[in-house]
Amino acid sequence: MQDMRQKGNLFTLFLHCPLMAFCHVCNIIDIPITLWDKCQSQVDKFMAEASKLFVRSRSIDHAYMQLIGDDFLRLLMLRFVFCYIVLILHRGFKGPSFYPMSHPTLPTEEILEHATLCKIVLDLSVVLDCRPLFAEPGDADMSVMT
Repeated sequence: MQDMRQKGNLFTLFLHCPLMAFCHVCNIIDIPITLWDKCQSQVDKFMAEASKLFVRSRSIDHAYMQLIGDDFLRLLMLRFVFCYIVLILHRGFKGPSFYPMSHPTLPTEEILEHATLCKIVLDLSVVLDCRPLFAEPGDADMSVMT
């Protein structure tokens, strides 16, 4: 995954289908439809919670608040956050060169390191039986975007 093209493709996969990207980074190839639906519910829960955090944030750049009103752009921003949290918690992705960046930066503590969002990602890893691939939030390489 060191190849720039592969990193770009991985990010595109997260923007297109976050659950498929999650499965990809965890080397999950085959998944029963009932388990997929259960996992998709977790991803939906993540998106709903992240959306609330965007709206409640007091330190988010005004440019992001303008994008929140558009359904498509909001979805891309939420999927960006999902990608960031998955990669920062995943033990296979170490260092800022693996994490997506945004300009202006998103609030780290209010959104990118929010405990609830990290917990939802870790819960998803439990459902898919790949929890050992993920670090605890305190052990992960956090705060690289500040």
